[in-house]
Parts: sequence; C-alpha cells; structure tokens
Amino acid sequence: MENKNRFGWRERAVIMLLLAFAALLLARLFALGRHSETLSAAASTGSYTLKADLGDGVIYDSSFRRLTGQKSEYLAIVHPTPEAVRALIGHTIEVAKVRDAQMTGKPFLCKVDSPDLKCADITVFEVPVRYSDTAVHLIGYTNGDGIGMSGLEAAYNDFLRGASRESKVVYTVNAQGDLLGGIEKKVEAQLPVTAGVVTTLDRTVQEICESAIDFPRGAVVVLDVKSGELLSLVSVPAYDPERVADSLSDVDAPFLNRALCAYGVGSVFKTVTAAAALESGLTPGFSHCCTGAVTVYDQRFRCHNLAGHQWLDMIGALTESCNTYCVMLSRMVSAEGMYYTAHRLGFGTEIVLADGIRSSGGNLPAIGTLEIPAERANFAFGQGKLTATPLQVAGMTAAVAADGWMPQISLVRGITEDGVTLSEAVPVSESRQVLAEEVAIQLRGMLTATVDGNEDSNARARNTKAAGKTSTAQTGRYDKQTGEELCHAWMTGFFPADAPKYAVTVFVEDGGSGNEAAAPVFRRIVEEMTAAGY
Repeated sequence: MENKNRFGWRERAVIMLLLAFAALLLARLFALGRHSETLSAAASTGSYTLKADLGDGVIYDSSFRRLTGQKSEYLAIVHPTPEAVRALIGHTIEVAKVRDAQMTGKPFLCKVDSPDLKCADITVFEVPVRYSDTAVHLIGYTNGDGIGMSGLEAAYNDFLRGASRESKVVYTVNAQGDLLGGIEKKVEAQLPVTAGVVTTLDRTVQEICESAIDFPRGAVVVLDVKSGELLSLVSVPAYDPERVADSLSDVDAPFLNRALCAYGVGSVFKTVTAAAALESGLTPGFSHCCTGAVTVYDQRFRCHNLAGHQWLDMIGALTESCNTYCVMLSRMVSAEGMYYTAHRLGFGTEIVLADGIRSSGGNLPAIGTLEIPAERANFAFGQGKLTATPLQVAGMTAAVAADGWMPQISLVRGITEDGVTLSEAVPVSESRQVLAEEVAIQLRGMLTATVDGNEDSNARARNTKAAGKTSTAQTGRYDKQTGEELCHAWMTGFFPADAPKYAVTVFVEDGGSGNEAAAPVFRRIVEEMTAAGY
C-alpha cells in the first residue's frame, strides 16, 4: 500500500541549498594549501621567508592509524640558481613557476616527486596530503582559509587548527628584496604533526564497507554491539573534499550524509513488533493463517505474497516477512506497548555523535496515532508515518544482539597529543537495558533462522553465521518512466550469530528489494570482516 509519509525530500533540499551557499562563499580550489611567503625588510637588510605547511591536527582511527594525512607529497623551496633549475628537470610539473622564478631570481615553492634532489639551493619537505577518499562525510572538509566547515573538521576546528605546524626557509635580503650572496639560508624544520582527534572508526572496516558498496545512493553502518562504538559509517555518493564546488550541482546530493537521514524503514521494523509482542506475553508459537490480505476496520492490508503464506508462527513470519501476521500482532499488543518498545529501541530519538554531527530522530508516531487500529497495523510492518535513520536501525540491531542492552553510540574516543595515547577521553554513558534478556535471546534465534537458516537469503555468509532482517520499504513515489513504485532496500543484522560482536546495517535509497539490493552488500561486509579476523 502507499506510504503517505514523504519525509526527507524537503529536508534534503534545504540542506543542499545551505551547503551550496556556504561552499560558494567559502570554498576555493586548493593548490599549495597554506604554504606561503613573507617579506620582512629593515633599512638595509631583511629576511624573505618561505613556509611549508605540515598540516593541521590529525584525525585518527581507533588504533591511531591516520584517516587524514594518509599519504604525503614533497614540497621544494628553491633558490632559482642555474644548478637548482637543472636539478629540477624531470622532477616537477610546475614548469611555469620555474620559468618565472628564473626571471625574478626570487625563491619559490613547487611540488616535486622526490625528497632526494641533490642541490644546496633546493630544500625539500615531506608534507601530508590532507584528504583521501576514506570516511569523507564524517571527516568533513575545510574551506580555502583552512577553517573546518563540516564533520569532525568543523566539530574540532579550534583544536585541529591549533595543532598545525610549518617548516621554514629564511633568506637574507636587502632593502629592495634581493637576496644577498654569501649568506647561508636558515632552515627551520618541524617534526610532523601528531596531535589530533581519535575516533572509534576502524580504518580496515571502513575500507571494507566502502569497497563492498555497489549502489549509487545509500549508506552502511557498522557498530560494536557491546560498546556502541561506530566502526564504520559510509554514505554514497561522496564528494571530493578538496573540490567541494564541483559537487554543488550533483542531483544525487553528495553532501547529504544518508546514514544520519530518516527514511521509511519497512520490514526491518518487524523485529520491533515481534519484541513488543513477546514482551506483552505472546510466545514465538503464536500462529496465524496468512491468506494474502487482512481487513482492519474497512481498510485492507495486503501481504507481499498475494496468495498467502498460510499458517505461520513468529519465526516463520519473520523469515517470510509476512505483513498480515504483523498486522495480527498489532491487534494483540496495545498502542502503548508498541510505542514504548520502539522508543526504548531508539526510534524517535536523535543521536549526537559530535558537535554538529547528529542523526535525525526520524518520526515515531505518537501513542494517540497508534490507538487508531489502521495506523497501528501500518506501523507493525514498518510503513505509515514511521521513519528512521540507518544509524538508528543499527542501534536497534545492536540492542537485540547484546541481550537487550542498548549501548550509547559513539564516534570519538578523545584527543591525543603524541599520536600514540589518549591525553583526554570523551566520557561515554553505560548501556541501558531496553529489552528483557529472554526476549532478546528469542529474537536472535528468529533472526538467525531468517538468514542463516534460510536458503533464499542473499545475506547468508559462507565463513560465519549471520542473522538479520531485510526490508523493501514503500515510499509512495513512482518511477516516471515505468510507473513502478520506488522502494528503499534495507538489510540489518549481526554476526557471528551465536556470539554477536558487530551490527551491520545497509540502506539502498530507491534500491528496490532488500534481499536483492542490500543483502548481498551485507554478506560481503560480513565475509570480509570475518576473513580479516574480526
């Protein structure tokens, strides 16, 4: 049936307009970053200083591996003598700079391909390249003046900019700015920057998730089910943080962090409905005969299997993703029971990861709304007015995997000065029990049967046992060419199924079938993490 909620598109449009406005005002193309030259002259002599920026504070993963500055380049400060010019041949593509410097005789900066240029008039520094294509949305970007504009770059702007270092070469000049011969240059070389922000991210897991994605728009989230630490968060499409202006007109909205935006969730919510039913006293053996449709106060709800699943218990209903079974559960559970179970599992509550980085709370229908039988029926299989973010769905999954304990989801562990140890840790709240342990154990068994015990599941891993649930969530929007309804594809689950460590949620915007579009990506992530020793 049609999903009446279209929440998210207006929000995306506003976000894109604001980002475009900010980027147009503040972003500019990066060439040599903040490398610069200064002239300080006295009456007869003075100094001419060229600076090589060694970068701002580092953003690390949880093992102190660099997420920024993973690669380096070489920057040469050159006094353009004939010897220096000959030494540069074949080692720089900035030929125009060399030619201009020969005309003026002034020292200059240029990029080179080697640190080993054997010339006294050339000083080479190794400088970090700020950005790679890892965790783009969480790291964020700076503008042309080096000010953090989004993500962790903005959240920790003062600290990261305050940790910056620069190396210098100082030349002696006369009052006209001409270099004085016979006087040695002064080189002031600084050690690489080590101070920075330590995140909970795992660079290996982040790279596994980024490589596993094969869809154009969507998100992936990986959580540690016990600690709530965010091991990976990917949103696609991404943008180039060095050239943000290039993505302003992209219709796929690359600045949008889809892991933190709310969408219709569909059948992954059936886990919550089952939890509410179990907590109300129903058992996994509760049975219902699905004939393909059910009527609630003159409103007809259809199952995706129009012929009907026939008799199902709760395990079979989750495995078959039966809508009418969940509608029947909604008639057995009160509006308060449905609401508070969902609320305890994180629906309707925003998640703050850092200053300016927060997940939408989505939309959890009020108890008064759920007291309307048709609304509660829609709610029971994740349709209607309910929306949630991939991060919220991952949190719900983690709570089920962790014996009913909901961890506080976190992104930042703290800050470091030496790049080896934490000098200041970010406090994290303890987990909250949101489901009875026996209920969580029963749900884990059902979700294991849904994936590992289901030959039709594309989420089944070959090197471990995984558990979870898919969705094909209706949006109420239709393809203009085919006339078919656009649906969001979801897969959320955990592994290893017998002793869960990690929750993985995959969301594919307008991806269609969850089992076809999201489950294979889930499987690849689970298999590669397992093969890597996680």
